[in-house]
Amino acid sequence: MANTQDVRKKLVAARDLLDGETTTRAKLAALTTLLMGVHPKTDALLLECNKHLATIGKFEEGDITHLSADMLPERTEEEKKRKKALLFFIRSWKELKSEVARIQSELEGQQPGTSQASTWGRIFAFSKGPLILVGVVAVGLTALSATSVATTIRNQGCSTIETAGGLPIPIPGLSLPKEPIPSGGSGVAKLPPLTIEVDGESGDALSFGALGLSMSIELTSEIDEITFNGAPLLGTKTQVRLSEKKEHSLVITCR
Repeated sequence: MANTQDVRKKLVAARDLLDGETTTRAKLAALTTLLMGVHPKTDALLLECNKHLATIGKFEEGDITHLSADMLPERTEEEKKRKKALLFFIRSWKELKSEVARIQSELEGQQPGTSQASTWGRIFAFSKGPLILVGVVAVGLTALSATSVATTIRNQGCSTIETAGGLPIPIPGLSLPKEPIPSGGSGVAKLPPLTIEVDGESGDALSFGALGLSMSIELTSEIDEITFNGAPLLGTKTQVRLSEKKEHSLVITCR
């Protein structure tokens, strides 16, 4: 359990970094260092912010990111993609700022004599919003880690798929490919043998749910098809039972 005094200091520093109408890669890196491991919700939001800022970086020159998309043009496909990525980033940034304020408020309102366990219990109990699999209870995953399954990720005609090369917080039974996956290449991910609900009906994103938690991945316009063990994931809702086989195949095909 995190020491409340140490966490208070981190939250004060994080609030300073989160204030303002602009941010930078350096600020986000400092926030990630400060907050990673404090709470599953902040971990999830940090990963979302890093993902969306990386997408913005593909379209936008310079290091400063303005936390407003009102004045961005949408005349070309590239401008539309940039604005969409920025909107996702701003949403995650605001949620992170709100969550940091909530946790700080809970800690500052701790009554004398209140145990750390009780305080952190309230913080976890009132956490709202989507949690990605980083937030899965570690105890449950530890029991699954001995039977993790392999999923080969194949890139068919897509831009290089960037992979994390590891996770900020080690999760038993879960590891990602260490190298980016180029067009025509593949990589292997190790996953706990969970049952995952996959929703690709919107066509704009893939949503995954397991153990009561969820995550969503936005899809680029170049993606034509995504299949898991030969079954399509786009345009449908699918239940993936990872425990049924020791090896699986995820194929991402682009136009």
